[in-house]
This record gives sequence, C-alpha cells and structure tokens, in this order.
Amino acid sequence: MMQRNTKRMAMCIAICMLMISLFSGCGKEKENVTLSVWGAEEDQEMLREMVDAFEEKYKDEAEFNITICVENEVTCKETVLIDPKKAADIYSFADDQFRSLCQNNALLEVTENVDEIIEANGGKESAAVQSASYDGKLYAYPMTASNGYFLYYNRVFYRGRC
Repeated sequence: MMQRNTKRMAMCIAICMLMISLFSGCGKEKENVTLSVWGAEEDQEMLREMVDAFEEKYKDEAEFNITICVENEVTCKETVLIDPKKAADIYSFADDQFRSLCQNNALLEVTENVDEIIEANGGKESAAVQSASYDGKLYAYPMTASNGYFLYYNRVFYRGRC
C-alpha cells in the first residue's frame, strides 16, 4: 500500500509540474490543449481524478481535450518504439526500458524546471535522478527509486507562442 501511495503522489507531482509548465509565461488568451495520457489499468481511476482536478484548476486558461488510455508500464517501450510520434504525451514506463528509449531517440530531454525536479527527487546523486538521466541529462520524471517507474512527457506546447 505504501508503494502505491508513493507512486500515486509522484505521478501527481509530475503531472502537475508538467501541466503548470504549459501555462507559465502565457497571456490571458485561452488555448486549446489536447493531450493523451497512458497509464496502467489499475491507475485509470487515479489518472482520471488527477486530470479532472487539473482541468478544474486551469479551466479559465485553456480548453482541454485530455484522453486517458490503458498502457501497462511493462509493455510501454514496445508500444512507443513502434512509432514514437504516435505515443502518448504523458506516460509511465519501467526503469529497465529507459536506456533503450533514449538510445532510440524516443525521449526528449527535460528542459523546464530541471533544478526543481532534481531537488524534489533527492538531488543529482539520488538513485531516482540518476536512473532518469542519460549522458548527464534528465529525460524522464522519476516516480520512485524502487521498482523504478517514470512518467514521461512527450510534447512541447506553446514554444514561441507566449
């Protein structure tokens, strides 16, 4: 139960940080935001609650079309590598898939709020941050250092629009 709560809290923090970064520095114009989220079958209710809470919090800033689909962390790599451009915008995957996803250019480097993410996960030398880094760069949002699941954000919004 403790591990499930840790996973839930980490995913919540990561999704909130990702979503908040969508709106930082933007004007008052309401944008249309379309996202897809993949998560394990047992996490669907949790993901729906998180998405609903996020949409409610930012309802004055954007119109949302967020789709949640089932994709198990264990099979995520195979699904993503079929066509990374068709992968979900936000998804979690098991840590043993990380290196292969990086080597196949299926992950983008995390470039926003990097220092905050690293600090929130125990610093640069922590196991969680080290396992989400490749060649010294952060490519995923660590969810836990044990059983190593990651949340990955696969799309950059608002570049050059704010």
